Amino acid sequence: MRFALLLFVAAASPAFGQVGTVAIEGVVVQRCAFDTAAPRLAPQAPNNVRALAGNNLEIDTLVDPATLAVRAANADLSFAAMCNVPHIIRIEAQNNGLFRSAGSTAAPSGFANAVPYRARFTWGDQTRTLFADANTRRPREEIIDRPLPTGGTLLMQLDIQPGASNLTANAPLVSGNYAETFRVTIEPRQ
Repeated sequence: MRFALLLFVAAASPAFGQVGTVAIEGVVVQRCAFDTAAPRLAPQAPNNVRALAGNNLEIDTLVDPATLAVRAANADLSFAAMCNVPHIIRIEAQNNGLFRSAGSTAAPSGFANAVPYRARFTWGDQTRTLFADANTRRPREEIIDRPLPTGGTLLMQLDIQPGASNLTANAPLVSGNYAETFRVTIEPRQ
């Protein structure tokens, strides 16, 4: 009887129990992004900056009204950013300084027509500084190479020194609009 009971249990077992598996899979694509539409002025008060209007940082008073020499200006801008793979951030300055937008690039004797600056970029634990000397209008570039995925804040610290010019210290500036454009690209390493 014991044998028959064991046989009965063994025979009944497969009829009541089934085993199945379900595999769940997902794919995470390589993704790098940052919020270029909404840079923010850092909480500390900027110096000699009128406003951040969209992507335009407006300097309040570029020159001292009495001497026409450059006034100091600085501001810290931050961008939300992330990249889920090893990547690079390429920082390109279009002009290598704040250059006069209209008219010829030549300035009358004794006057400057461009303003040098320093822009420091920090991402993760790396910092690169772009020194724009304003001697020649040309693109200038710095690269941050990140071996790990990183997310957080890309910080740009802009610093224009008092009296800075492409001629001599404290040279007066020629009248006009002065501008520089930065292009920041975040992309997976190749």
